[in-house]
Amino acid sequence: MGTEKTQTCSREEGEMRPISRLMNRTAVKMPLIGMINGALLVGPIAGVSLAGPAPVPTTGDEQESVPVFVMRCAGATAGLQDPKDAGLRRAMEALQLRIGELPAEISGLVALEDPGKAHEARQALELIAPWVATFLSSPVEFALIDNGENDFGVNDIDLRLVLDTGNPDKAAQLTNSLSNLLRLANPTFPLTPTDYDPNQLGVTTPFGTGMFGPADDDGRFVIGFDLGGDGLNANPVALTAPPEMDGIDPTMQVHVNLEAATDVVTQFIGMAGNQQAMAAFTEQSGQMLQGPKVINSATGYKNGRTVTVTRSEGINEQFIGMMNDASSAIETADLAMIPVDARTAQIASFDFNSLIDVMAVQIADRMGREVDELWDELDMHLDPIVQQIGVHPIHDVLDHLGTTWVMYTSDTTGGGGMASTVFINGGVNGPALHDSFSRLTTLANSLSAQAMGYVRVSSWDVSEIEGLAGSELLDGSAFSIQFPGLPIPLELSMALTEDQMVMAMSPQALVEAVRQCNGGHESLVDSPGFQDAWESLGMLKVNTDQITQLRFMDTPRLLDRGYPMMQLVGTAIANAVRSPSDFTRDPGLVMPTYNELREGAHASVSVTYVDGNDVVQIGTSDGSCLVNATGMAGSGGLLPLLLLGGGLAAMGAADQMH
Repeated sequence: MGTEKTQTCSREEGEMRPISRLMNRTAVKMPLIGMINGALLVGPIAGVSLAGPAPVPTTGDEQESVPVFVMRCAGATAGLQDPKDAGLRRAMEALQLRIGELPAEISGLVALEDPGKAHEARQALELIAPWVATFLSSPVEFALIDNGENDFGVNDIDLRLVLDTGNPDKAAQLTNSLSNLLRLANPTFPLTPTDYDPNQLGVTTPFGTGMFGPADDDGRFVIGFDLGGDGLNANPVALTAPPEMDGIDPTMQVHVNLEAATDVVTQFIGMAGNQQAMAAFTEQSGQMLQGPKVINSATGYKNGRTVTVTRSEGINEQFIGMMNDASSAIETADLAMIPVDARTAQIASFDFNSLIDVMAVQIADRMGREVDELWDELDMHLDPIVQQIGVHPIHDVLDHLGTTWVMYTSDTTGGGGMASTVFINGGVNGPALHDSFSRLTTLANSLSAQAMGYVRVSSWDVSEIEGLAGSELLDGSAFSIQFPGLPIPLELSMALTEDQMVMAMSPQALVEAVRQCNGGHESLVDSPGFQDAWESLGMLKVNTDQITQLRFMDTPRLLDRGYPMMQLVGTAIANAVRSPSDFTRDPGLVMPTYNELREGAHASVSVTYVDGNDVVQIGTSDGSCLVNATGMAGSGGLLPLLLLGGGLAAMGAADQMH
């Protein structure tokens, strides 16, 4: 049960209710997301998973091997199980054939400029092609393993990549390809059979042995670096998905043992001979491990949905207590601040002041000083700033912030694009913040004279706008940053009520956001997309006691904006895998038609909560990689990647022209 909150929004709708009671109509109880674990986002795009806790494998010796980092993927097409991804799956399969054609084509292009290098280029490409094809078609496991202390008194650390080809002949082919490629680059490359396995080849360095070759008789190929002199531990790491993934086969898994990682890093620093750096890292790692000692994540596919679970385990009890003190359960009324037509939304409950207080105590303990002394020293450093601006950044601003944080985009506040973004902090001390911002506004406008009046913070009256007369806006005013005389298309705006601070990208968005907070409007809980996504969490084992954060993306309503971009990407993929010589090989439509893609598409939702000494994040999204990617493109989430890809392609074309 969440704590009682004072909110303007929907106060008339009745008693505050925990978010876990939100979907009484579906008889499904669920949780929401923890802000501390907010960086571990749901990975809905690829429809792949991240892994669970790893029971450690053994080397056959008396010591156990500790997996420090493990990432396992069931294969490039494993996450393409949805029928809507059939075209992309066909393209991935055709890509392997296309790769086999490239050596002859590229060597032909090389021959036009330097006939002498054409044969060498073709040899190299023919040796690389099997590797690329195997990566696309085989399960892959990358791992950093600590096998314990060896006879020389140092930890035997293995860094290795295993490809499960399922065919001993393929593993042998990869071995031959890599050895020939290395010798092609350097005919005197010192490759010799290893002492640990005559089927594996290796080269000795001052720090260890690099080796590769068949890992067993079942077609597993291993390549890696042995730092302990005992050979590569190529045993499969036993990964167990988090309990919330019960009944779901992961398509990708990740396991990170942060406690073991500190030992590995310490050894590397020691090998470099920097004792001062090693001592500093040892001290810092002790502070870091107050957080999670192990992070396990898994993603799989169930009932037409992609499911992702991340569990950060073994967090220090004091740190967990700090998190619980700094956060409280999200209430149903908190979601009333978000319009029903929101396309993306995030809401979290977190008290920064509580976090700062706890951190101050820890810092003081570590320094052997009193907390009050630290605050007095900080005030002394801030005093010149306070004298200049007339506002203390902590006492006049941070101390008056609330504990509920909301950000969303919606049709109501501006058509659902970036310009419709609204940020709300609930539970603030409105009058105190209004006084601080009024002083800052006066200062800013006095300084604007240096900009010849082209920048101004304006206070404008909104009391006569329909729907805002009774909104409890302090002084009936809002603030905007304006650029008089300049055609700058930006007017960041803010308004304060008794207990809310509302900020928006435009005055129009601000007006609608405040109207929403007045209550009486449909909210996110009434959204069919949200209800559908929320209900999907019922198939998972979810804790509903302490809901602290929620993320939502209405994917079906974002497809129209993302489809044109993704249709171009699909066409590029289709053209890339088509053969210039074999006209019968064609992947068909990589992207389904818009109506086919939109039919039955699901929104995504993720939640976080504290479970004992663990922080758990659970999310579901559509089962189709293309649906999720198109939704992300529609929200602007893929734009940086697409711009980067286009830029690299343009640079490559420019290089060829020169």
